[in-house]
Amino acid sequence: MNLKGIKLTWLGHATFRIETPGGTIIIIDPWVMNNPVCPEKDKTIRHVDVMLCTHAHGDHIGDAVEIGKTHNPAVVAIPELAGWLGKKGLQNLVMMNKGAPLRSPTSRSPWCTPTTPAASRTATRSCTGRSCWLCH
Repeated sequence: MNLKGIKLTWLGHATFRIETPGGTIIIIDPWVMNNPVCPEKDKTIRHVDVMLCTHAHGDHIGDAVEIGKTHNPAVVAIPELAGWLGKKGLQNLVMMNKGAPLRSPTSRSPWCTPTTPAASRTATRSCTGRSCWLCH
């Protein structure tokens, strides 16, 4: 697949690092330092410009507060999660909600849409949308 100079690195579970040709570093679902699957060489975050947090499960935001306080990236999250991160001391918060396009700090337009985790795909139980988001 031709990613046109974009480098995509899986850091374990749902965590990805995206490096653009222009040098912007984006981390999606920042569970890095305490993630047992993350390679040791990637557990030290040297720089991050944007952190995208899809929802508030620990295995998706496990290191968001520490990374946010250390690097002060733009943090993109739904309002409830952004508010919680703000109470933890993060400052550069960008709120978005389902179906709403957003002009991000990287000049791209991510969209936030509800999704249903595999664990809740049954006939009697479905995602309520409270914590189930896919931002792309």
